[in-house]
Amino acid sequence: MNPTPIARFAALALVAGLASAASARTESSGASSLVVARPWSRPAPAGGAGVVYLTITNRGARPDALVGAASPAAARVTIHQTLHVGAVIAMRSLASLPIPAGRAVSLVPGGAHLMLEGLTRPLRLGDRIAVTLTFSRAGARTITSVVGVGEAEPMAGMRM
Repeated sequence: MNPTPIARFAALALVAGLASAASARTESSGASSLVVARPWSRPAPAGGAGVVYLTITNRGARPDALVGAASPAAARVTIHQTLHVGAVIAMRSLASLPIPAGRAVSLVPGGAHLMLEGLTRPLRLGDRIAVTLTFSRAGARTITSVVGVGEAEPMAGMRM
């Protein structure tokens, strides 16, 4: 039995709403001044590449840096920066991402992001992905990224 268009829309809206609600949370530990908020990912096929977006706020007096990441959902997780040079869009890998004291750094579409390379399974709407972030001072912290529909994409409609 095929669901009606209204039923399909309602199911998609429910999943998107759950993903948005779950991604609005923050994760912090008492031993660290870093707060990770709104981690989310996009749907992607197994074997391909996925992304993780989030915001890291450093509430401390000392700078820190994101120096690595890992996830059981991918063979490798790397830090990337999207570059816009005229009409050309490219990505470059970063060894680390500075998190200045008293500041927030957002990993967003069209900017810095975590690249999930060699996905071990498809990422579907509503899925949860464990991602361990490694910081130079704060150490490792595992967060949960929800696969959903995120904020508007600044690159939508651009041709490459």
